[in-house]
Amino acid sequence: MTLSETSRPGTTTSLRGVGSPGPRQFPILAYDPFRLAILLFGGGEYPPIGGPEYKYRNDVWEWNGNAWLEIAVDGTLPTPVIAAAGAYDPRRGRWVRFGGATDLPNRVTTNETWEYGLPPLRVTGIERQGEVLEVRWTGSVPPYQLQSRSDLNAGDWGNEGAPTGALSTTLQMDGVASFFRVLSLFSSTP
Repeated sequence: MTLSETSRPGTTTSLRGVGSPGPRQFPILAYDPFRLAILLFGGGEYPPIGGPEYKYRNDVWEWNGNAWLEIAVDGTLPTPVIAAAGAYDPRRGRWVRFGGATDLPNRVTTNETWEYGLPPLRVTGIERQGEVLEVRWTGSVPPYQLQSRSDLNAGDWGNEGAPTGALSTTLQMDGVASFFRVLSLFSSTP
């Protein structure tokens, strides 16, 4: 597959990714503004002359502006389709696909809804060295906010430091036992 990028008014630059999804008909493309990437799902592929029949795809690829990367999706992939509807949902950080044709000549369609997104936010490590605590996490979309409270079941969560785009933060311990959580301020879901 070849993408073209406008480098200045009236000109284009051809970008060819090594390891690409190959020629496609009717795939879904959606832009993810947080990862600054274009996601491609499925589409159809004509066989070489004398090859097998038309192939409906259900693979997921990401274009980061320099190269294509095939995404290994956890769980079950949806039905291979062409001409489905799809969009990126920035509120939830999810890419949503609906419907499509599973056999276009015979007008067979599906009403299946499928979502793909970043893994959920989870804490991956807490390490204390002296009076300094480091908290690490992965998933979701930045900015992140570390919060704490002294009673797990009561009281308000208080912010620890400023929001960050990093996947870890450190803080000075004050000698009081605390419970911690990390929020994605983009989604506000712990």
